[in-house]
Amino acid sequence: VRAKGAPTSKGRSSVDAGAMGGSSYHMALLLLDFEFADEREPNDRLESAGEMSWQGRSALVAGLFGWHRDEDWYRLPIDAIEPGWVLNLDLEGVEGVAAGLAVNDSAGRRIVVVRGRKGERLTLRNLVLPHVASDAGASASGGRWWYLVVRAESGLDRERRYVLHAEAALPDARGGFETEPNDDAAHASSLGDGTTTGYLPVGDVDVFRYLAGE
Repeated sequence: VRAKGAPTSKGRSSVDAGAMGGSSYHMALLLLDFEFADEREPNDRLESAGEMSWQGRSALVAGLFGWHRDEDWYRLPIDAIEPGWVLNLDLEGVEGVAAGLAVNDSAGRRIVVVRGRKGERLTLRNLVLPHVASDAGASASGGRWWYLVVRAESGLDRERRYVLHAEAALPDARGGFETEPNDDAAHASSLGDGTTTGYLPVGDVDVFRYLAGE
């Protein structure tokens, strides 16, 4: 714990002068149960990202919004997801905290991001996995992953954990569906005849491209 202050005319810093006057701070240490899927700090950047492990078709991790603008990075292997399947993500909200959820590719480039109101649950559906040739961040050994980034946009909570759940699933076969990312014309989802379904979290934009048969 360190405090800095400008030197006074007597050569003693203003912080020292305040300390002599009786000012103080209080430090508390809190011990919590540590579960297998809990985050490990530090994990606030790509290089220190925590690992997410698949248990069947699901993977989950829990963490704390421990301070202002807290950001937690997790590395999720995507090679285990079968071709034609999509990735669904759910972030259970914490009351009093407005969260953000982002997905970055193997090189750390942003793919898609969604943000919500305080306490709101965030959802990303139908994330399409890249082809190996299009994933410039893939390693030479062929292993690929995405980075999932959970961020406290406002608020904090040092006691209640958020839970991030990832699921590999087949797309809904009852009709057309959007594929993420599709928030601009360059990444527009294909729109066919009939009904197409999608998801709209707060601030989300879905762009579709329609090619007429006639």
